[in-house]
Amino acid sequence: MSPEHGSDLAARTVRAERSELVDGQGRGASKAFELRRAGMPDTIKALVLDTIHRTRGCVDYETLERAVLKHFPWSAFKKTHWAWYRYQCTKGRLHHLLSTKEKENLAPSGRPDSVTAPTPRRCRKVADRPPLQTIPIKKAMLTAVKAAIRGSLAYERATGGNRKIGITGEIGEVLACNQLGLRLCVDPRSKGVDAVDRKGRRVQIKTRRSESGGLPNDAGRIGTFSRHPFDYALLVILDREYRLAQIWQAEQARVSPLIDRQKRRNPNLAAFKRLAMQVYCREAVHVKESKRYEDKPFVYWWDIAPNEAERLDQYETIAFVQKDTGRRCVLPAASLKVFLTRERQTTRGAGNWGIKVLRERPDELAFEQPGAGPEDWSFLPVNWVHEYRQE
Repeated sequence: MSPEHGSDLAARTVRAERSELVDGQGRGASKAFELRRAGMPDTIKALVLDTIHRTRGCVDYETLERAVLKHFPWSAFKKTHWAWYRYQCTKGRLHHLLSTKEKENLAPSGRPDSVTAPTPRRCRKVADRPPLQTIPIKKAMLTAVKAAIRGSLAYERATGGNRKIGITGEIGEVLACNQLGLRLCVDPRSKGVDAVDRKGRRVQIKTRRSESGGLPNDAGRIGTFSRHPFDYALLVILDREYRLAQIWQAEQARVSPLIDRQKRRNPNLAAFKRLAMQVYCREAVHVKESKRYEDKPFVYWWDIAPNEAERLDQYETIAFVQKDTGRRCVLPAASLKVFLTRERQTTRGAGNWGIKVLRERPDELAFEQPGAGPEDWSFLPVNWVHEYRQE
C-alpha cells in the first residue's frame, strides 16, 4: 500500500468516526470529538478538574464559566453546578483526585460563589427569633369551644351527616394547648407555628377527628405541614364528638425527612406515630347500650359486629349499659375479646356476636353459642353499678 493511499484511508477513517459520533450523539458528541482531537478536556467535569489543577484550587467562577461556555456553548452551567463540583472535590467522590493544597484553596472563603453542599434546615435558637403574639387558654375560650362543638354536631345531624363545619383544626389546637399548657398564637396565619410552649419552642399542630365510632384509622392522612421551621409537631386525635383522645409529639429534626418524602407533605397517622411519643391519652371507654326486653327470655341484648370487634384494641374498657336503669358493667377490652371466637359468631348481620342478660341470671353476661341452648352458653359474672357522669 502506498503512503498516499494509507494517508487517504486514515483520513476517511477519521471522517467516518466523526460522522458516527454526530449521528449517534448529536452536537455534544461532535464537539467532544473536536476537543479530543485538539487535546482539550472533552467533558465539563474534565474541564473543571483541569482548571482546578492549573490554578492549584484558586478558581475564579466567572473565568470558569466563560471557559465552560466557550467549549460547551449549549451548557446551562451556573453557580449551583460549580457549588456541586466544589463540594465533590473537597468532601465528595472526587476528593481523591486533588492534592491537599488544592482542596484547601477550594474550601469556602466567604465569597458569593463559595457554596458547599446543602445542609439540613435548622431552626434558629429561641433567643434569636422574633417574638410571636400569643395568648393562654382561658375559661371563656373553652366555653365558646364547647358551644361551637354542640353547633357543629347539631348541623351534622340536621344534614344527615353529609355536611360538616370546618372547625376540627381550631378545636384541636385549643384542646391541645389547654391540656399541655401551651400558649396559642393570636394570628392563625402565623407561618408554620400554631402555639408556643413554656420554653419558647414553636409548635405546629395537626388534628385528625374520627368520622365514626372509635378513633381515626391510622392509614388516614394528616393535614399538610408548612415548609416553615418549627421545633416540634403535635398530632391531636379527637373522637367523633370532638373529645380529646390522644396527643402525639415528634421533634422537627426527626419528622422532617418523613414529611419531605411526601408529595403533599402529609404523612399518614401510622408513619407519624412511629416517630413520635404519646404525651396524652384519655382512658378510652367504648359504650354499648341496650333497651329492656319484657317479652323475651332475656332482658338485655347487645350485638358486636366484626368491624367493631377489630376496633376494640383502641379501647381500654367496654361498658355495657342498661338504658332503662342507667346501670352499667365495665370490662377490660382484652377480657371481652377472649369470648369473641369464630365458633360464637351468629348468622345475624356480618356474623355478629350476641351478648345477653338472661332473666334468670341477671348478674352475668351470657355469650350466645349458635346451635346450643342457653344452658350451654358461656357466662361471665359482672357487677352492675349506676352510671357516673363526667363533665
